[in-house]
Amino acid sequence: MGYLDKMDREQIKKELRTDLEKGLAAIKKGVTVIQKKAEELTEEGKRQYKRLSTKAKIHDAMRDLGTEVYMLMSGARIKNPALNAALKTWKVKKGEHPWWELGGGGAPWNSMAYDPKLKLLYVGTGNGDPWNREVRSPGGGDNLYLSSILALHVETGKLAWYYQVVPGDTLDFDATADLELADLKIDGKLRHVIMQAPKDGFFYVLDRETGKLISAKPFAVVNWAKSIDLKTGRPIENPAARYKDKMAVVMPRQAGGHNWQPMSFDPETGLVYIPSADGSAVFVGENHKNFVYRPRAWNIGVDFAGVAKKILELVKEGKPPPPAMGYLKAWNPVTQKEVWHQPMGGAWNGGVLSTGGNLVFTGGAGGVFAALNAQNGEQLGAVGLENGILAPPMSLSVNGGRYLSPIPISAPTRLRRHAHSTLCLLKKNT
Repeated sequence: MGYLDKMDREQIKKELRTDLEKGLAAIKKGVTVIQKKAEELTEEGKRQYKRLSTKAKIHDAMRDLGTEVYMLMSGARIKNPALNAALKTWKVKKGEHPWWELGGGGAPWNSMAYDPKLKLLYVGTGNGDPWNREVRSPGGGDNLYLSSILALHVETGKLAWYYQVVPGDTLDFDATADLELADLKIDGKLRHVIMQAPKDGFFYVLDRETGKLISAKPFAVVNWAKSIDLKTGRPIENPAARYKDKMAVVMPRQAGGHNWQPMSFDPETGLVYIPSADGSAVFVGENHKNFVYRPRAWNIGVDFAGVAKKILELVKEGKPPPPAMGYLKAWNPVTQKEVWHQPMGGAWNGGVLSTGGNLVFTGGAGGVFAALNAQNGEQLGAVGLENGILAPPMSLSVNGGRYLSPIPISAPTRLRRHAHSTLCLLKKNT
């Protein structure tokens, strides 16, 4: 294996500088368009909200949510049909904290996907804020468009369709995991699909033109829902998982069956490679009637003192919650079945890269960067990088040579202890 000191550094710097300049120019152009639209939205919003009595609160809500409103719907909130429909799914009772003061949630904070033929941009949205729906929306409701996959017309920003993964989310189950586009032959017919393996532990396959659910099966250990109803697209929930007035032990845990670390689809094997985890979480909800909003604090509506007490009781009874375990799983999206898996040791592991050479690359919490056979999961080689790995590896070509770039950084504290572990280039043997 070769390392960075065996490469032409000046050429790399030149190529990176050129790419950076192009990227900055594109970003500048995009920011100009967004700023103009945001200004129009703000002025229209001001005119619409003059009729409302709580002007100060609404102004704050517009300030905090304005960017998200543009990204999701591209239109004034009152006039936008999609947002009007969403507002009906939030239930605030008189005397309760309004959700726009608490945050609401739904941030589209991770990667997106784009279909140039359909001209649709696909975005996954975040969980509710506070997590506890009894605090955020005491009257219940689906709380659109939390924990959803949205398809937006790229030229107008208008909503083409949506699919809500977890209606009325109360478990921190966002739908911001990466979205994979693929063409799959299902039941003898070629389907143009979008796939996601979000926190909730189910693997979803949707028609990417219409948003219709094609299939959904658990890829991790799940107890919050029995299954996904293919007719309604909604989960058949386990009522015990909603911690309204009792403790709940939920699987997957808050970190999910799969989090932000990218999975990878290999069209040659037809498999999706998922950095997954199995684990449980204990929830004890705060009483929404006694909830007190604390500025600059973590207001999620969960009684962490109560959680700690329950866990301590379980430990004393000899029934401690089992530790979470991480795996790299090869998943067949057509049959919705696991093909193989490899234990990864820790539960918080790195993203995945699959290549045309029938290889899968990934890293783990223990700092081991490995190459596996894409068909059967056999480990073909590994190297220790002294630190946990979260980001997915990249593959690049320089002067005819092929290189891999894992980034062994698991947390800022580890980065401070291992300042040299910021980038590692490994040469691929040919």
